Amino acid sequence: MSNSTLALVTVTNLAPDEGRILRLLATDGPQPSVDVRASNLIGVRSDLVAGGLNMIGAAAGLSRRDSTAPYLNNLERLGLIWFSREPLDNPFGRDFCDVCLPLDPDEVQALPQEP
Repeated sequence: MSNSTLALVTVTNLAPDEGRILRLLATDGPQPSVDVRASNLIGVRSDLVAGGLNMIGAAAGLSRRDSTAPYLNNLERLGLIWFSREPLDNPFGRDFCDVCLPLDPDEVQALPQEP
């Protein structure tokens, strides 16, 4: 089987939502993800509260946003995407903060506006 045939087989077996994720990444570039950790009072150790929080499902317009993590795992397994540990220049937009950070309305208003 040639590489082009293998690529075609891979793409034709994707779920429509996985295609939406690929379109988002192709048009908007890298997307941020964050792990939320809770540390003890001494600050020596932290426990993972929630991992891989992101806005990819909402930004891509997925019909099943609750399946964002499995879709991303499948796309990585197929070698179509990869997860980097490199920081992004401007990782968190207002929408991400609205969803993930418990801010009061005054703090939300103080966030920088996206262009």
